[in-house]
Amino acid sequence: KALGEAIWSTNPSRLALFGPVQEIVLFRDNISSRLRRNALRFAKLEPETEPNQTVGPSPVPEGGKVTEEKRVEGDLVQEIAEPTMPGSKAKASAATNTTFDSRMARKIVKTVLDQGHLSPFPLSMRPVLWDYGSSLNLYPLPTAIVLMDPESPSFAITYEGCHAMNPGCLVPQAKRGSAQWIEFDVRTKRGKLREARF
Repeated sequence: KALGEAIWSTNPSRLALFGPVQEIVLFRDNISSRLRRNALRFAKLEPETEPNQTVGPSPVPEGGKVTEEKRVEGDLVQEIAEPTMPGSKAKASAATNTTFDSRMARKIVKTVLDQGHLSPFPLSMRPVLWDYGSSLNLYPLPTAIVLMDPESPSFAITYEGCHAMNPGCLVPQAKRGSAQWIEFDVRTKRGKLREARF
């Protein structure tokens, strides 16, 4: 006796729910790595100091020291000076990673949905088989799009009426002993990131 039925589909796939009311696009590709590989980054210009002006040390917070590091976020190289106090370093790095992850997620979603195409790259970098090229178009925008990119962070963002989701890796390297996925609620048309420890 068969326990279930498996339906194998192509990449990308489109699911129509309740007739033409809702459409979900499933797409598996490493979009974030291609976007990072071809990103243009501009270094921040350092302000010029006048000859009579002296540059002194910045004030150091009590009980801590100031460290400067360069962090690449999107298309800018930013210099960040953050105080390191006992117990606050982990909180500061977690907040910075969350900010960086949300910026990266917004850029991926904005790039794909504004282009209206699942492969917004030049043909020399990402060739398209033109007989099936129409399956990569996103016009009109679907109700939801699932970008299954294991290299980008997990997210669930709504942009221009389309709910974009990325489950990320099932078992992230930073969180050993836990699994994460996204559950999509058809009624509210929103996805929620779920996590379970094992």
